[in-house]
Amino acid sequence: MKLRYSIILMATLSAAVSCVQMNEDDLGGGQEQEKLPLSVTATIETGSQTKTALEGSLSDASMRTVWMPSDNIGVVAVLPTMGENVAVEEFVTGISEKSNVASFEGSVTFASEYYAFYPYSESLRNSNGTYIFTILQEQKYVAGSFDPKAAPMVAKAPREGDFDFQNLCGLLALQLTGSESVKSITFIGKDAAGTMMPVSGTFSVDMTYTDEPVIMVSEPMTSVTLISDTPVQLSQQATPFYFVLPPATYNSFIIMIQTSDGNVMVKEATKPLTIARSHIKPTAALQYAENVYIDLSEEGWSNSYVVSNAGAYTFDASVIGNGKYGLSQEGDFHTDNTNISPKSVELLWEEHKGMLTGLRLVDGKVKFLATGQEGNALIAVKDSDGTILWSWHIWCTDKPKDQTYVNSAGTFIVQDRNLGATRGDRGVNDEWMESCGIDYLWGRKDPFVAYKHTQADLTQMSETIKNPTVKSTSWDWNALSSSWWSENHKTIYDPCPVGYRVASQAIWNDFSISKVSGDFDHGRYYQCNETDYAWYPTRANHQPDRVDYWGDTYMMSSNFRGGIYSSSGSFRTQSVGYGPLRCMKETYGAKYDVSMTGIDDVTSSSVTVSANVYVEGTKAVSRRGFIYGVNAELSIDNAPVVESGNGPGDFSASISNLSGSTKYYIRAFAVIDTEVIYSNIRSFMTPGASGVIDLSAKGTANSYMVSQAGTYKFKATVKGNSTEAINPNAAEVIWETQNVSDAVTQGSVISSVVLEDGYVKFSTPTDFTPGNALIAVKSAGKIVWSWHIWAVESDPEVDAQIYQSGALMMDRNLGALSVTPGDERSYGLFYQWGRKDPFMGCGNAVDNSFATTYPEDAMQFLDNNANYNNYNYVEAHPNHFVKRSSWNNDSKYWTTNKTMYDPCPVGWRVPDADSDVWSGFNTISSVDRGAFFNAPVSDPTAYYPFAGYLNANAQLGEVNSVLSVWTTTLRTTFRIAQSNAQLSSSDIYNAHQIRCMKDADFTITTGNIEEIFISDVYIKVPGKLVVLDDTAMESKGVVCSSTTSTPRLRQEGSISVAADNSSPEIFNVTVTGLKPNTKYWVRTYAKGGHNIRYGETREIWTKASADNEGYGSEDFEW
Repeated sequence: MKLRYSIILMATLSAAVSCVQMNEDDLGGGQEQEKLPLSVTATIETGSQTKTALEGSLSDASMRTVWMPSDNIGVVAVLPTMGENVAVEEFVTGISEKSNVASFEGSVTFASEYYAFYPYSESLRNSNGTYIFTILQEQKYVAGSFDPKAAPMVAKAPREGDFDFQNLCGLLALQLTGSESVKSITFIGKDAAGTMMPVSGTFSVDMTYTDEPVIMVSEPMTSVTLISDTPVQLSQQATPFYFVLPPATYNSFIIMIQTSDGNVMVKEATKPLTIARSHIKPTAALQYAENVYIDLSEEGWSNSYVVSNAGAYTFDASVIGNGKYGLSQEGDFHTDNTNISPKSVELLWEEHKGMLTGLRLVDGKVKFLATGQEGNALIAVKDSDGTILWSWHIWCTDKPKDQTYVNSAGTFIVQDRNLGATRGDRGVNDEWMESCGIDYLWGRKDPFVAYKHTQADLTQMSETIKNPTVKSTSWDWNALSSSWWSENHKTIYDPCPVGYRVASQAIWNDFSISKVSGDFDHGRYYQCNETDYAWYPTRANHQPDRVDYWGDTYMMSSNFRGGIYSSSGSFRTQSVGYGPLRCMKETYGAKYDVSMTGIDDVTSSSVTVSANVYVEGTKAVSRRGFIYGVNAELSIDNAPVVESGNGPGDFSASISNLSGSTKYYIRAFAVIDTEVIYSNIRSFMTPGASGVIDLSAKGTANSYMVSQAGTYKFKATVKGNSTEAINPNAAEVIWETQNVSDAVTQGSVISSVVLEDGYVKFSTPTDFTPGNALIAVKSAGKIVWSWHIWAVESDPEVDAQIYQSGALMMDRNLGALSVTPGDERSYGLFYQWGRKDPFMGCGNAVDNSFATTYPEDAMQFLDNNANYNNYNYVEAHPNHFVKRSSWNNDSKYWTTNKTMYDPCPVGWRVPDADSDVWSGFNTISSVDRGAFFNAPVSDPTAYYPFAGYLNANAQLGEVNSVLSVWTTTLRTTFRIAQSNAQLSSSDIYNAHQIRCMKDADFTITTGNIEEIFISDVYIKVPGKLVVLDDTAMESKGVVCSSTTSTPRLRQEGSISVAADNSSPEIFNVTVTGLKPNTKYWVRTYAKGGHNIRYGETREIWTKASADNEGYGSEDFEW
């Protein structure tokens, strides 16, 4: 008698039927528990019952599944007591080429029921009827198909029944077009909360299922990477890439594509994607478009970089630590050279497999893809012999928040979590473990994570550099150098991210059990200021054979071999050599300071400068002096040095042999103990042979800045930055002010003014006084134009701040004389929208009075009148504020291309709302009459004073509570208050402040509507970029939206595609993933010189839906 088994094999997602024969004679009549040899023959019918077989293409009506020579299956007998980890028996195919018919041989215990599994691996186990299997995180690309080893199937049958194999997964067919060669693609799925979902790892299925198997997650991983041994060449015909994925609905997902030459594309799809078991989900064709790597070291070097989102990242690996600024004089470092020349890169460890992919070294820069998984990793670069030169910690977490600590030692800004932690609060259940972070040995830059390190006898810092994963068993504390981590200066061994350093013990002054919130629960919330609390978890004791958690807290500090310890809730200083740490901002808690105090007696060849060294305690000041040059990058290693004695206090020097008509940068320095400390950078301009400085030498504007006593001139024969000519015959000062309510005397800001040879020539007092003034020129007794003179001890080229949006912004409002919180001089001046001339701000925040002027009645407030509602009137009356005037109801006066009415100085302009200049603005701390915000990436914070506004009735409003700054968009301000910061509308007759952004000279235009190619799901948009100066362009492309008529980059719901950077000024961009029969607004964009500009907006309708290559309703559209 023969037992006949029919097996339906769906390894390639089809319902093809195969037959398996077992000869009863082959069983040999042995006992039931013995393994008996079997010969299995399997046939696969041609003509699949579904459209999803993969021998053919996606649009084939009939496809078939074939056996491959490497296909083996596993079989296990179902016994009364299965037990745990029951091995699955391998049945090996005997075919040598793909075929519909295959024979398999193996041995299995005789039983009344059998389970079968595909594919077979030695690790397969069946525990008490539960099949444990793996969805591969790294899957092989197979042309026109998928990795067969990645697609698990199960079947079960009684002894005389049929095996009907059923798939456990589904397929995503990602279709790409382009001209690149693809090396790998990573898929990451997210749920509705934005949390990454399990897409690979270990899963299980209960084999007692009735109709369909259902898989359960055991040990999840959150990414799948499809890798091709040979790069796949794309073309304009879509190429499918098949991912095996667990059945689920992904609310959104990310695709990360890496080409053979290392370029990347990161695309996030925000539409839900459903992967069904035993089905293919094809996407609409996606055009490859290269993304720019995010440079983590752009704002500075460090040993740790924070990565908060999935994407493509890079950092400079030719400089160690925080560069030369981390080497203090006479410091006990392993090297005096911070430059290295790496030849290779390696991922030493990552907490979760697949966190980082695509790691490579290009021209001294490490490049990698982050999949979005939270955790930590360590990357090292090596020399040609394979010796590690340096290593960096990659900290994958949401961006740590800053918390303000206020105590008896001062004010400090501290991160809200331990270094390496992925949360800054207690969370619920076991989530507190995510707040523990990673451990460090005092003085070392590299972290240690359980299971990721070994131990050895290392005694020298140079040895630890070469062995960053080796924990020293002989870390001789008596041999440690106190300079490796410093209380006052970030060193090359400091493990904290850019802008932060290891915290000083002083930040925990006044922490006590009397200042906690709630009971002990794996840690405590300690009060860090009057209203806020900081979470500190218990220390995790990572043991290789167990994990237990102590009921105390250790925290490393920058104090030599020091830290703090708490077991009862009260912190105390203790010697700590190993443990977690918390990072503080570099700029807070300093105990010494060097500052420039004066730039005087500037001639065409010399200058006198002065400075001050402030030191607390007994620290020695062995050197002090000045460094200067024509570039703003100044250190004692790269610029001329003028020594000026030693010790704390005031000092000065005279510098000679300067060149005339030249802008110089200068800063003071002091060597305090062994460290070089620098002041802020200042600048000054030497006059030419005539002794006069030409403010308009590099361009004309409506505002000119002066920062030192001297004689100046500017061109007075054109309006603003235009070429529109005027022919004045006289000049005069209309008003001057010092931005406060105290009396102002004539000549306090501008001591003299004349008109000579078409130039306004003026002088400041010998004793330079910061302030503002308005100078006008006249013809036939009538004002024909006027200019704002901004006398301020600041250079925007030095003091400007780079915001998260990429915009380079002044550090103060236009006309502000200070950035000190609470100082009325920080408020700046008021402007009505579209006007170039300013009005007084608040000079006394207590009684809400205006800043005084000379003459006192210089500012006139006029009731609305039709005669005033035009620009001719306000040009001739720059000091007249027209109440409720609607003269400026025209968007032409201020635009993204600087106009002749723009009030900002040369090289600067009014910011535009389209550029998302203030994206990411969040209040860091509220201070007297203002707030610090976290948008800058070049500085710790940006200070915005609550200067209020000048309302339609010429009254000051909301002083001390609100600041609104104009944008180039008519009636639109960026409004900042204690609790929020956002774009807001304003009546056009109000006057607000302005914060100028750096200008760039380029134009971008969008092709005409008839030049745009439009299909049902994609468009091709032409554009033209013209760069009129030496502006460095970052990118250009197209952005579109179906929900707003002003699509912008980084805007929810907008689609942006970058053009090839190597393309000429006229370019074309293809935007895919559009919806048929839908209205879209489309425009080009360009980024460069810290500016984002947009071309004209075109309104288009996509065509009605086409057949779309027969994919039907199963398609996923981008």
